[in-house]
Amino acid sequence: MKQNNKIFSICLFILTFLFVISMVLLCFKYVNISKTNKEVTNSVVPKKDILIVSEEIKSVKDKYNNDDVIALLNFDNYEYSIPVVKTNDNSYYLTHALDKSKSIIGSTFMDYRHSSDSKQINIYGHNSVRYKVPFKELEGYLNKEYYENNKYIEMKINNEKRIYEIFGVSVVEKSSKEEHMQFNFNNDYDWGKHFNRLKSNNLYDINVEISGSDNILIIQTCLFGRYSNKLLVISAKLIYTK
Repeated sequence: MKQNNKIFSICLFILTFLFVISMVLLCFKYVNISKTNKEVTNSVVPKKDILIVSEEIKSVKDKYNNDDVIALLNFDNYEYSIPVVKTNDNSYYLTHALDKSKSIIGSTFMDYRHSSDSKQINIYGHNSVRYKVPFKELEGYLNKEYYENNKYIEMKINNEKRIYEIFGVSVVEKSSKEEHMQFNFNNDYDWGKHFNRLKSNNLYDINVEISGSDNILIIQTCLFGRYSNKLLVISAKLIYTK
């Protein structure tokens, strides 16, 4: 009888210990999820049309105390503006929020090799299965009907609003050799061939002409599910500035 009571006590202790550990881990998980959801909320700002662009960008820099903020992105269907940062590499903002704190969702950032005057500007941002990060909205472009209703991208940069028209939607490998990662061309002829190679990878027909004299914007994010471990690349050409 004593032996049975001892075994019972040991089993009860083990079960209690496992329960406590499970609760602690669950609490940590909840805290991390809450923290990340707050980061998602803080990764965007309200859309504004009343401020001068330079003042609007300055207000975002002041909000996050971060002079790396260089632009704001606006998608047709998205209710917020997405701040874009730029630093001296393409890794820092993969793991840092706009206020430079550590973050698993990172920030939306411009390729460090590009500037506001580059003929091609690449912008990158994380996607997520669990969290509604800003670039999750881009998954809609896998469907042509969604594209038909959301053909334009606005980028506020320097002191101007640039309007881009999407000419390419493609799913590609995670490789620096992919076409959208090539941007060292010396003349409009070579740029034109490059732009048309981007267009040739489209998931569906997009009837937008592109030439070597155009300036373009590339938006890149990751995909999951059917296209797991692939990249979604949105290519758009500048049509006017205001």
